[in-house]
Amino acid sequence: MRTREFKAQWVERVRERLGRARSVVLVDYRGLSVAEISDVRRRLAGADAELHVVKNSVLRLACRDVGLGGLEPHLAGPNALVLGSGDEAAPARVLAQFAAEARKLELKAGVLGGQVLDLAQVKALAALPPRPELVGRLLGGLSAPIVRLTLALGAPLRGLIGALEARRAQLEASAPPA
Repeated sequence: MRTREFKAQWVERVRERLGRARSVVLVDYRGLSVAEISDVRRRLAGADAELHVVKNSVLRLACRDVGLGGLEPHLAGPNALVLGSGDEAAPARVLAQFAAEARKLELKAGVLGGQVLDLAQVKALAALPPRPELVGRLLGGLSAPIVRLTLALGAPLRGLIGALEARRAQLEASAPPA
């Protein structure tokens, strides 16, 4: 039998991990074998995330303490808590990919920036491209107008140079041989 002191320490550890996590995803892991859970954990480790199976009562207390009471309606049945410390979308992306392959893992809810996300929002988060690709798209979008402006400003000068070259060629053709 676990003592109150042990349970209080357990709640404190979960509370601490929830507080440090950049993103949280709550999943139903029913039907997964030990090998499949190990596979999910291995994939999540590559995305700077970790999976923990936590009792709902402990998770409920920890969520209340860190201001995530919005997760309480999702705390029914067997739950696993996925805590991400790197790219916020990476854990959701890994879990969605695994759920599509295994068809046993079920995404339930998530937390990003202190806001509780429903299933549709977690799936939208999973659909986001990786951070480097997003940064590349942003920089490309920011640089495109500047490139177009530079080309537009250079067009009259190129036209003038072309006209001067044509005039030089015309003068050379009509000049008497020396």
